[in-house]
Amino acid sequence: MEKVLYLKTIHKSHLWVDLIKNWQKIYNWTPSVIVGNNIKNQDFLKGEFENIELYDHSEAVRGVNPDFLSTEYVFSEKELNYISEYENDFISMIDRWSINSSKVDYLILRNYYINMVRIWIKILIQKDISLVILPSIPHRLYDYACYVASRVLKLPYLMIERTGEIRLKNNNYILSGFVVDNINDRTNLLYRRYLEEKVNLIDEDFKLITHMQGSYQNSAPNYYLKNEIIINRKFNLINMLAIILKNINKSIIFLVVGFMNSKTIIKFTYKTRVTSVPRLALRLEVFIEGIINKIKVKKAYEFYNQNLSKPTYKNTYVYIAPHLKPERSTVPDAGYFQDLELMIDLISKYIPKNCKIYYKEHKGNFRTPTKWNNILRIGMYMRLKNKYPNLLFINIDTNPHDLIDNAFFVATATGMTGWESITRGKHVLIFGDTWYRHFSGVFFIKSNKDIQDAINKIIDGVAISYNEIAGYAKFLLANSNDVFDIERYNDLEHIKTNNNFEYFNIVDDYCLFFVEKLASIRANEQ
Repeated sequence: MEKVLYLKTIHKSHLWVDLIKNWQKIYNWTPSVIVGNNIKNQDFLKGEFENIELYDHSEAVRGVNPDFLSTEYVFSEKELNYISEYENDFISMIDRWSINSSKVDYLILRNYYINMVRIWIKILIQKDISLVILPSIPHRLYDYACYVASRVLKLPYLMIERTGEIRLKNNNYILSGFVVDNINDRTNLLYRRYLEEKVNLIDEDFKLITHMQGSYQNSAPNYYLKNEIIINRKFNLINMLAIILKNINKSIIFLVVGFMNSKTIIKFTYKTRVTSVPRLALRLEVFIEGIINKIKVKKAYEFYNQNLSKPTYKNTYVYIAPHLKPERSTVPDAGYFQDLELMIDLISKYIPKNCKIYYKEHKGNFRTPTKWNNILRIGMYMRLKNKYPNLLFINIDTNPHDLIDNAFFVATATGMTGWESITRGKHVLIFGDTWYRHFSGVFFIKSNKDIQDAINKIIDGVAISYNEIAGYAKFLLANSNDVFDIERYNDLEHIKTNNNFEYFNIVDDYCLFFVEKLASIRANEQ
């Protein structure tokens, strides 16, 4: 029997209720703790699952000791040294939730991290947890602290790494996902299995590559195209009035409700203490800070646009594709290369002297309305401009396929631009762990030697094999599941009722992927 901790908000008639029941009934995985926004459904959950403990998202993100814990936990020196390896990523994640953490003394942030890991070690020990399940890569602070605690106790922590939109379904490409147990090494075991097993290719298996080689408008990710439609929609009087009323409503919530109800998100105040406020109901000083932040982002945007250069495709250049920040794709996925300047430092040092660097900012970082936690600053652009004379800022509306196709190589931390590059026959240097890390044409960079070797191989003309890309993509899809597509449906209950057999087949498959992953971990431990 496994005693399982689930990091997931679960609603009534939710897919995850069926998943947990499946694991419990067929595999004897007993749910012990569920963490998430589950207050509204606590009576239902406690009725469905016996002896379940619920830890609310708002308390977890603030590092509040849950009521069901008793004794304390004291770290050993060895454990403190071990968890310090994850500290930088955790503290960087705070930007997702706080608007002014940079103004807080570092020791306060560090204590917050250590305390949160301590709480999760206590939960795992006192509830006798033998397995943790999370349907994504941890990035919400408490799920990451739980991951660190699991590593300390050597407990399996199973999560889902999402691929890009590579699964063809109903003539559309959709997300897929496969089970991993290590944030820093997500695909190595899967790739080793691929090398050991023979994959037979047919013409159908190359459709994905052909799709990616088409126009950007047709092959761009669906989430991007949806955002573009929203941004480019025509603004009539009704739309403008709706936006004005929405902003007035938000302002009232910021200024009024924030003083009355403060339970759902952490904030670091000027008083250098951790407190809490709702995500949309921040206190007055944070409301003001949010306005100041929008001004800072606007200045960065203006500086970038005032220093644009038109790309010359005859030049030898490296195309750098940064990420939306703060996001999971940079923290934890990119590790210490969440600092984009470290990545550019390495590239600039080892590329040929006549090579330019074309830097095209991620559109999302300039998207309006400005997000309250947008961390773009004019200082970064000024440093890049002064430090790298060969670096040119490129208009964000430039077709990325043109930049990819004519580049010496492409560089990104973990972005989809890397996948687009190799399917279009262009090498990519990635600086973080991502689902396409082991595909042909990809160089995973963690050191000076890595980038030297990669550039030398590119200069020598190392080939990109479409056969290998198609073969590994086929193997990857055979070992992944399209549950993400199912979860997105608003009419999930309708699908469950009208396509019951297909629905529960998907549930069975999804559960089995986790079971097989746990079995392989246990087998390797022996």
